Amino acid sequence: MAAEEAQVRNNGGNQTTGGNLDPFFIASSDNPISSLVAVQFSGQNFIRWSRSVKRVLVAKNKEGFIT
Repeated sequence: MAAEEAQVRNNGGNQTTGGNLDPFFIASSDNPISSLVAVQFSGQNFIRWSRSVKRVLVAKNKEGFIT
């Protein structure tokens, strides 16, 4: 317990875990109902849509699932 408190103080109060670096980590905000991008795919806007999707997947460390 004391070691954990010291670690939190050493990190400036920010707790970081290795879980968010794991591509299989599922955050509490990840669910199948939430929309990842505002751009809806229509066939004509594939490039714009794919850029938006890639940006989100990189931010969530999930881009390995599409390559």
